[in-house]
Amino acid sequence: MKKLLSAMLVFAFVVIMLSACNKPQEPVEEEHEYGKVIYVSPDGNDENNGEKGSPVASLVGAVKAMRAFRTENGLPEGGIKIEFAEGTYNVTKGVTLTAEDSGTEESPIVFAGADGAQVLFNGGVTLNPADFVPADDDFKSLLQTEEAKQNVVMIDLAKAGCYDLTESADCFQELFSGNRRMIIARWPNDKYCNPGINQQNTVIGENGETYIRIPISEEKSELWEGAKDIWFYGMPYIDWISILFQNIGIDKSTSSLLFPASYSTINNECLFYLFNIPQELDSPGEYFWDHSTNFLYYWPKESIENELPVFSQLNQNGFTLDSCSHISFDNLSAKYFRKPFFNINGNHITLNNCEISCCSGDTAVDLCGDYNTIKGCLFHELSTSAVIVHTGDISTQTLGNTLISDNIIHDWSQIYTTFNAGIDIYGYGACVSHNELYNSPHLAVAIRAGQCVVEYNDVHDCCRETSDSGALYTWGHFSWSGNIFRYNYVHQIYDRISPVFGITRLGYANGIYFDWYGRFSEVYGNLFVDIAGSAVMGAAGHTVCENNICVNVGETANIFTYGL
Repeated sequence: MKKLLSAMLVFAFVVIMLSACNKPQEPVEEEHEYGKVIYVSPDGNDENNGEKGSPVASLVGAVKAMRAFRTENGLPEGGIKIEFAEGTYNVTKGVTLTAEDSGTEESPIVFAGADGAQVLFNGGVTLNPADFVPADDDFKSLLQTEEAKQNVVMIDLAKAGCYDLTESADCFQELFSGNRRMIIARWPNDKYCNPGINQQNTVIGENGETYIRIPISEEKSELWEGAKDIWFYGMPYIDWISILFQNIGIDKSTSSLLFPASYSTINNECLFYLFNIPQELDSPGEYFWDHSTNFLYYWPKESIENELPVFSQLNQNGFTLDSCSHISFDNLSAKYFRKPFFNINGNHITLNNCEISCCSGDTAVDLCGDYNTIKGCLFHELSTSAVIVHTGDISTQTLGNTLISDNIIHDWSQIYTTFNAGIDIYGYGACVSHNELYNSPHLAVAIRAGQCVVEYNDVHDCCRETSDSGALYTWGHFSWSGNIFRYNYVHQIYDRISPVFGITRLGYANGIYFDWYGRFSEVYGNLFVDIAGSAVMGAAGHTVCENNICVNVGETANIFTYGL
């Protein structure tokens, strides 16, 4: 009977929430009449003038044509539309817009795909399947199985057209296939290793630095001895602080990895994996890039003839906006960038119906300014965050009035797994509304700001690899207060790691987490379902928490004061 009643309550609540989410239809706006349209086509030429019968060919050409028109004619009444015809635009150089490129409320600058067009900005190089050949004998000798030797193929990246083959630990080049991030040859394949660390097990290296020994098998110690540059990624101390460390040493005499003690402490619950090891290219979807020869070795997920692999290249922003205003981007897609595609500093900037995926770097969109909007966009397959927002002025209590609404964000933080939220808000006065966020190792929405509203969001399957965390999260300062969390549906928030390794966690994954000094906030009208930890958790004073529904949660609320 209790289960039936719970099910009925959840059903009723979801119906009410979905009814509330069905916002009234906005009146159909009359089609805006632009004073000038500049046409861009993959078949164009940047020496053209951008007229309909004489389109330019690239982002750089489009901005050049816009500036040439404005120099001669000024900003026309109705503004300027830069219209992109359907197709793929290979971007080898980003563009920077300044205050002089701004529009006005009545005469905006709009970069948009043509009606119904699929427009893709490609920051990578597509590798021709015909250019792949079977791996050479030298590399095959490193592979550990006959199946790998039969399936691994190789390609000369320089001959394939890759123009940036410099190594970067910040946003390294990556291989994508079928709109999925492939895996740099690694161990173990099933995400993490937990060897058990003795903090006292240290050794002094030849350089005088102290190292902590991480035990590995004698077989792996011998196998990896010739690897030139082994990379370590993991949570050596606690699972919500992850690090990437390059060039891990091996002590063959003790069968152990050498981890710099000065870099971080390590405990018995250390979780990590190693990658960039050619000998560990042992599964479909893995690859290894030999920096000395610039050959890429790859085990295709299918036969290479059925794939179109892409190697990410551009280490620049697609669009950089410096002190701009009244500029919009509509119906555009971007993939394979190694920096944020949009790096925006300005006011009244709008992103509508855009898609950003298969990218690395700090974030997909870095948005700084007031009265900005990101609406109806899709973000996925990202190494870190989707959207970082800086808005308002907390020192003067000036609201930023930035809106992040009606977006779908999934599968982010695929490389850097902690403290890279799907939506990360800094400042004062933003609204995060009607978004769906799912599939992440850590946070969904992080509020490091005051006077924000987080409402009508569907958040699920987050905090999958971390504990002592929350899907909706605030952190940090006494002035970051007055936030409202209402009418959200938060569900399936479970730590997937501790059951596998049998590790004792400091805390569970929670629905809403006020971490350090959360004050004067409100939590009401939310639905929490299947939460490992608390529906509402944290260190918070003067907080109203009422009229929420909790179904199958570890505990409904665990609120305690922290500091004053």
